[in-house]
Amino acid sequence: MEDTQEIIEELTDADIIESTPIPVVYPIRKEGDGLPPRMIWGDEKGRYHREGAPAVIFDNGDQEWYLHGLQHRTGGPAIEKADGHKEWGQFGYLHRDDGPAIEYPNGEYKIWYKKGKKHRKDGPAIEYADGRCEWWYDGELVPVKDLAHFKKYIKLNAMW
Repeated sequence: MEDTQEIIEELTDADIIESTPIPVVYPIRKEGDGLPPRMIWGDEKGRYHREGAPAVIFDNGDQEWYLHGLQHRTGGPAIEKADGHKEWGQFGYLHRDDGPAIEYPNGEYKIWYKKGKKHRKDGPAIEYADGRCEWWYDGELVPVKDLAHFKKYIKLNAMW
């Protein structure tokens, strides 16, 4: 497959380009027209869609991955911003199994999500750069300050 930058350069002046295996590539802007995304790939129903590559590419280098209109990517972030901000998503939900689903480039904070809910069972679901943290389980804030108390709280609630 061609490099993304080569595709952008070739398609900048095009209106609609047939693509394989992607049904249609829509470069929705021309240089200097002020519209934010440079290129969008879509499915036959007009939803953002592209398999194996970003469906939306912005001039500043931001990329967003979609599958039939839902933010989705396995094995990497569904949103990658040029400044290093990353968000993992699957089937339209913030979700990541092996780390935080949102990472800020300056280390300001990290947030863990499972199927769209703040959730982490082996540590705080939100970690701030200044050392503060928040403990979340299945989308609910847990009023504890450390891992030992968090595990006790979860165990007690499982017994109810």
